[in-house]
Amino acid sequence: MSHEELRAGDAPPAPTHGPGGLRVDLATRRAYAGPREIALTKQLFDVLAYLLAHQGRVVPNSELVRAVWEHEVVGDRHFLQTVMYRLRVARSAAQATDPIEVVRGVGYTIGRS
Repeated sequence: MSHEELRAGDAPPAPTHGPGGLRVDLATRRAYAGPREIALTKQLFDVLAYLLAHQGRVVPNSELVRAVWEHEVVGDRHFLQTVMYRLRVARSAAQATDPIEVVRGVGYTIGRS
């Protein structure tokens, strides 16, 4: 899923589902943990949507930054750690489980077996 696919498309995109009832609806830009909506900023939603769209594989830090922010971020590893912390806090507020796994020194993944 590209940066453009996160924002626009010819037809409304289908919801993207992940482990633990986690899902995003790209058409409405809403995220859910089971029946509960997760309140996310634009960037946090885009990070979650990108990881769900690429679940099962490790998404490198640099790829995630390029996909969501469309430019290089100086110190992107530390920047992403802060973003992921905020995403975890938002999911925790919605009483959601944490299916995002950190692959140290590489990136993040959801739903990797």
